Amino acid sequence: MVAEKKIDRIKSAQVQKLEKQAIAGGVKEESSATNNGPESTNGVASGVINEELETARDAALAEASKRKEQLDQLEADNKKLTEEVTSLNVKLTGLSDDDYAKTDLFKAIKSQHEDVIKRVNNLEAINIQLREEAQKFQAERTAYRIKIDDEARATVSENEGSVARAEADLARIRHSRDELLAKISVLEASQKNNDASRDQTKELVSACENRIAALESECQRLRLQLEQNAAEVQSTPALDALSPEELRQKIMTLESQYKLLSNELPSMEAAWKKAQAVAGKKITEITTWEDNITRANADKTKADQKFFAAMKAKETLEQQIRALRTQAIKSTEIVTQLKDADHASRSLVEKLEKQTAEMKAQMDELSIQHRTLQQKLNEGAITSDGQVSQIAELKKVLEAKDTAYLAAKHAQRESEAERDKLKAEVKGLEKQCDHWKQKSLGDQSDEASMMQTMLQCQVCKNNFKDTILKNCGHIFCNSCVQDRLINRARKCPNCSKAFGANDTMRVHL
Repeated sequence: MVAEKKIDRIKSAQVQKLEKQAIAGGVKEESSATNNGPESTNGVASGVINEELETARDAALAEASKRKEQLDQLEADNKKLTEEVTSLNVKLTGLSDDDYAKTDLFKAIKSQHEDVIKRVNNLEAINIQLREEAQKFQAERTAYRIKIDDEARATVSENEGSVARAEADLARIRHSRDELLAKISVLEASQKNNDASRDQTKELVSACENRIAALESECQRLRLQLEQNAAEVQSTPALDALSPEELRQKIMTLESQYKLLSNELPSMEAAWKKAQAVAGKKITEITTWEDNITRANADKTKADQKFFAAMKAKETLEQQIRALRTQAIKSTEIVTQLKDADHASRSLVEKLEKQTAEMKAQMDELSIQHRTLQQKLNEGAITSDGQVSQIAELKKVLEAKDTAYLAAKHAQRESEAERDKLKAEVKGLEKQCDHWKQKSLGDQSDEASMMQTMLQCQVCKNNFKDTILKNCGHIFCNSCVQDRLINRARKCPNCSKAFGANDTMRVHL
């Protein structure tokens, strides 16, 4: 950059203008020297030529020495750079793992990779542990559920069997009870019929007894009458003694009695037959009733035996029912215990499911972290690839910079050589200028020097007067006036009168 600035400075228009002015001044001095006379022409021309040759020789020697120094330095730098390039090429072609391991990117990626591996291993271990625990709890849950189901099925089957047996016994007892109730109702009805028939029989017997008593009284009466008739027959001679009217009356009485008796006998015979038929019927009924009663008594004894057996069976069934009730109470207690255990197991399962959900959430978070780390790793790989491409681009840029640097170095060397050459030329020209100034001062008159001092600026003593101040009329150089305007010292150096930027005007001499 410094060399480029120097080159730009050398190639600038102002420097070229100064060079042209210096050359023009030299040419004018040479022309004035040639016009002064032949002596000056011969002596001064040869001196000028010798001085120019000396300056050219000095410039060439300075350029040669500078070029030699630059060449030596370039050779040393080239040798050093060649050795570095060869070593770097050898190292670049055979980079080892240690070289890669020494890089910061490799260290960062390695640490991230190790961290990711540790997290993944921890997650895998936690996942395996949680999976084993979940499988264990699932197996315990299934085994406990199977056990509870088997016990519940066994108790339910036992209870169903006992209930079925109890229902069968109850149905049998109810059937026997219904049969016994039916038999008892039949026996009660037959007993009622027997009581009614017994009452009827008693009434019939009483009627028969009354009738028998009446018949016995009639028989006695008839016997008495027969005895009277027999006595009358035996006493027939007494009848002969009776009158016909008495006999007629007696015959009439006897006929009326005979009619009465003849009328009473068929009714009595019919009543006797009827009573005998009713009595036979009642006797047959009584016999059948007695048979039924005997059968009923036998059935009653059998029913009593069955009833007692049923009562015994009822007692046994009641005992069985009490046992079943105790078993049912125990089974209900067992069921409540099982329900409590099931509730506890469900709460445990819910807790385990919550823990499993939390573990799943942690696993999801860890998987998300793993994915983010994997994404970061991929991004790191992408960035590393991008950095590799950037390194390649930077290598290309570095090569371009190297070429530009070499070109700049070359230009710097050229400019330095040119500078030394120009320095030597400037020294020669300064010597010539001093020589010509001394010569010109020796030839100048006092008037010319006075005019020169009048034309020079009184402030800087270097430039000619070319700017006038309108307020006071004093003349100075433009640079001094502008410096005063910039520095805000806006007063005339001679009379100290103030002036502004619009109070100046250029003067052409």
